[in-house]
Amino acid sequence: MPVSIAVLAVICAGWLVGGQPATADPVRVDPGPEIAAGKVIVGSGQNLPSMESSNPWDIGSYPAQSVIAYQNGGVQLDQAEVAAAAVSWTRAWLRRACGGVKPETVRRCRAIAVFDVDDTLLSSYPVGLANNPQFGYDPAASDAAVMTCATPVIKASREVYRIFRSWGMATAVITGRPESQRTATVSCLAENGMSTWESVQLRPASDTGSAATYKKSARDLLIDQGWSIGPSIGDQVSDMSYGSLGRGFLMPNIRYFLP
Repeated sequence: MPVSIAVLAVICAGWLVGGQPATADPVRVDPGPEIAAGKVIVGSGQNLPSMESSNPWDIGSYPAQSVIAYQNGGVQLDQAEVAAAAVSWTRAWLRRACGGVKPETVRRCRAIAVFDVDDTLLSSYPVGLANNPQFGYDPAASDAAVMTCATPVIKASREVYRIFRSWGMATAVITGRPESQRTATVSCLAENGMSTWESVQLRPASDTGSAATYKKSARDLLIDQGWSIGPSIGDQVSDMSYGSLGRGFLMPNIRYFLP
């Protein structure tokens, strides 16, 4: 999708109104029957572009002031809304699937939650803000931020992680970061208070398909290992499309789209 069209999609979707955040009430995001496999994705009022889009894009510098205003004035509320929805749904799911949320009970039923990294657990916003032009994609700057852990934690997502761990729930990372960044990624997560994972999957260099198909395959691998996936939490619909999960929870991201 060309950037000019992508910007129009942002404004029309109701992400920002007069430079202010739109409603933070959780809404159901319809990603279409083919990629959703019948699964509901719960998100904030921030919608991604048309689900028919097959090309990645970044928002670029044109609406930079609106992006900055949202980051400073509304994104934390939207993140908290989605996080609360994830905790509420997962508690109910564990009671149905495992018989409760006591750690010994949850561990026995091999329940697991899946998290994305970038703009789900850790924020790339400072990188985009510093780029020239702002909010364009600079691979070198992005890689440098990963290697130096210059990506602050998203507190709402970390709290979800901690609650899940307190229930005895297993947690997994499935990220589009390349395998070469494994050590830096795991170290940065631990530095930000998330040190225990049953699985950390990074994208092999040989995988050149879409993010959606890679992440579906990664979830299928967890299922093959005997895990029962409840929530999948990410900032892109491709973090949770094609099914193989209980329910998706979409953190707000108005800056870029990955199919």
